[in-house]
Amino acid sequence: LAKTNTPAPQAAPGATISAASSKALVQVVVGAFGSSSNADVMVKELKSKGYSASVLSSKGGKWHRVVLQPANANVGAEAFLGQVKQNIHPQAWILAE
Repeated sequence: LAKTNTPAPQAAPGATISAASSKALVQVVVGAFGSSSNADVMVKELKSKGYSASVLSSKGGKWHRVVLQPANANVGAEAFLGQVKQNIHPQAWILAE
């Protein structure tokens, strides 16, 4: 990502990387923000670069996670996570809820 004035993404407390390999809906978290407006800025930037990004708020709305889904549903979770870590954010993780 290009440098912006938004704070660096932070992993939500208790977040872990899942070794899920399901080809079902894969969501990779690239940022978690306490402010929904910061999450919205990141989503807008990612969408402008062609990524399928959205905000997924935690229960209670304390965290606003920016998540990506692969364009190709046949991409496995680990493969997609590797692409995201290489091209977008090295501390991305798979959301498994």
